Amino acid sequence: MKSSTFARCATCVTLVAALGMVPAVAEASGFATARFGGERGNPVEFNPTALYYNPAGIAFSQGFNAMLDIAWVYRTASYERPHYAVGGQRISDPDDNAAAIAANAGEGTVSNFLYAPMAGLTYSLEESAGIPLALGLAFYVPFGGSTIWDQVEGSEMFPGAEDGPNRWFAIEGSIRTLAFTLGAAYRIEPLRLGIGVGANLYLSDVDTLRARTGEATDRLLDEGRRPGQYALLEGRALAQASSTDFGLGVGLLWEAVEDTFWVGASWQSRPGFNGRMVYDGELTQILGTETEYRVDDIQMTSQLPDIFRLGLRYRPSSQWEVRTFMDFSRWSAFDQQCIVATNNVQGDIYDFCRTRVDGSFDNDAANNLVITNIPRRWNDAVGIRAGASFWPGGHEDGNLELLFGAGYDGNAVPDNTLEPALMDMTKFSLSLGSRIALGDNVGFMLTASNIFYQQRDTRAEAFRQPWQSGTRQPNSAGIYNQNVFIVGTNFDFAF
Repeated sequence: MKSSTFARCATCVTLVAALGMVPAVAEASGFATARFGGERGNPVEFNPTALYYNPAGIAFSQGFNAMLDIAWVYRTASYERPHYAVGGQRISDPDDNAAAIAANAGEGTVSNFLYAPMAGLTYSLEESAGIPLALGLAFYVPFGGSTIWDQVEGSEMFPGAEDGPNRWFAIEGSIRTLAFTLGAAYRIEPLRLGIGVGANLYLSDVDTLRARTGEATDRLLDEGRRPGQYALLEGRALAQASSTDFGLGVGLLWEAVEDTFWVGASWQSRPGFNGRMVYDGELTQILGTETEYRVDDIQMTSQLPDIFRLGLRYRPSSQWEVRTFMDFSRWSAFDQQCIVATNNVQGDIYDFCRTRVDGSFDNDAANNLVITNIPRRWNDAVGIRAGASFWPGGHEDGNLELLFGAGYDGNAVPDNTLEPALMDMTKFSLSLGSRIALGDNVGFMLTASNIFYQQRDTRAEAFRQPWQSGTRQPNSAGIYNQNVFIVGTNFDFAF
């Protein structure tokens, strides 16, 4: 049977469809996307990417430098949901019950082209004013993900099934953070030490469309008094919200051996410093047999990590340079995402939404006033990378540079909160690229990278339902796969 619920949700789909090509896709732990600059984006570089990775780096720059970096991304992913992860349908007819379970199980897939931009410029006052001070401004996307899940074969009885078994967590949409950094760095020449600071403006937004029922389960039908007569429970929910926050980046870069060996360290604060981001927006829902949209003004909690970085760069000869660097992201800050109608918030929203280990609320009033609470409870993660450069004509010549890199990034998401909307795995990456001089002042770098994600199998979680009412979600157990291929294009200008 067809339902007007899904016909009316065409508006929801139209609203979200425009988000399909926004940057970017998670390329590091969690949903971090800080891969701009390719092999030349790290905490021991002098170029404009240093404004994020380590603002002290620009203290060693000369003159005017500008950079435009765009990563072109092809992402494939899949989520296979077993039938035993599907919640109880409570339908008397065994054939209808089996059909309802089948409509909620199976495989959902993703095949998306995306992009991630970065632009920055720096200027050193050393030549013009005799002061070893550099200033800079950059725009980039440090966190974010965008997804459009493929449709599958539909069902006459369950029209929502064409959005796949992933639909209870994500049909399409994005979660992203754009950042602007204004930075300054000073070099203490006798020590060959750079000290830098960056003031960050974060613009974050969420636009996600997912399937939803009024009881926050994946039960499809409500059987009436007469067997075989059903009411369709599945609907759609579109959340659109945004947040503006400030943060700070600080760093040191030491030239331990002149023109040969550098050591860098930096720290990026959480947005809002304490990590307590509050998004304001709207939640548009149409549930079950409803015929009209319901729109609520909402507030939503979310958290991003602070990040520590450490890097080493060594140039043993004029032709070779090797680099190694690591980052430690405190994703344990990402505890939950709580959505509350604005007129329901009583006091601080974080205190209002505080939960116990089992997902129940500390505040009893929250049980009836919270629209939904999505548990995250992520873990801290470490990434390590090594790279090298080879100049056939020597570094001073600079006409051609060959770049190589390999890396490891940890997984931030525990099994019991892994879901298709925000998936993460242990991952390894390989990169190969080159930079050519297009003149005395312009260079072009092209890099190809592949990120290999280890398969996640959380099917054991299908037999554990730890979350209590208010935090209850459909079971996201299953098999997760993902692969990301990136072509990085980068223009740098120096005057």
